[in-house]
Amino acid sequence: MITVKLRPPLTGLIGAKELTVKLRQGTLREVLEAAGGDHPKLRAAVCEEDGSFSQDFKFILNNESINLKDNLETLVSERDELILLMPIAGG
Repeated sequence: MITVKLRPPLTGLIGAKELTVKLRQGTLREVLEAAGGDHPKLRAAVCEEDGSFSQDFKFILNNESINLKDNLETLVSERDELILLMPIAGG
């Protein structure tokens, strides 16, 4: 199983710090689709009205930043460290 670690503000929106996806390996797209199917609040948070994934979110996969716009086919396995976050800018 793949564990997706969440960071604030997602933890508050979803009500959890981690989500488990019932895949041993898959693309980021497959991980998001499976996680969204199991956790509707996550789907609502990361998907646009047309069903596409919001570009506001980023994954950190094994300490490398992955942009959802360009890298949804990146492979993930259950041994990888996967973090989903929503970058926040402030002033």
